[in-house]
Amino acid sequence: MVENITFTFQGWKQLEEVKLPSSTKRIQSNLFYECDKLKKINFDELINLEEICREEGASNYLHFISSNQMEKIDLSNTKLKKLAGYVFPFMPKLNEIIFPETLQEVGKFITYNSSQNDGIIIDHLINIKIKTITEKPQGWSDEWIGKYWDASHQNGTETSKVNIQWNYQ
Repeated sequence: MVENITFTFQGWKQLEEVKLPSSTKRIQSNLFYECDKLKKINFDELINLEEICREEGASNYLHFISSNQMEKIDLSNTKLKKLAGYVFPFMPKLNEIIFPETLQEVGKFITYNSSQNDGIIIDHLINIKIKTITEKPQGWSDEWIGKYWDASHQNGTETSKVNIQWNYQ
């Protein structure tokens, strides 16, 4: 039974699909960073997944996935509590992320296409859906999606780039 994943497929340019063990609780590596052709990961089966972050916690960066092909990341079946910053960088086709209601801690800049002057740039529409939660939890960084969210713009400051849907059913 695998609970902690610390190894990496980083740089496996031809990798297209991966099935991780359903017993996985923690992912603590740049597991799929620079896996340019990766299209599918069995997130729907990772019902025990609680953390995608280094041992130090969600405030540290972790380049979990970068892919030129992946369009959707649906973590809604997981028990995810902690998500590192910088976790889904450089994903030009990513257009949807779904988070579970259990997500308590999120680092900054979870996804972006490029960075500039301590900020991030998103150059296409990404829809972010959060199950059951009605507003940003205290444990989420105020920069969880960079300049594209602030307290007075809960659904996004620039909805043509980032559209946030709280209380997603």
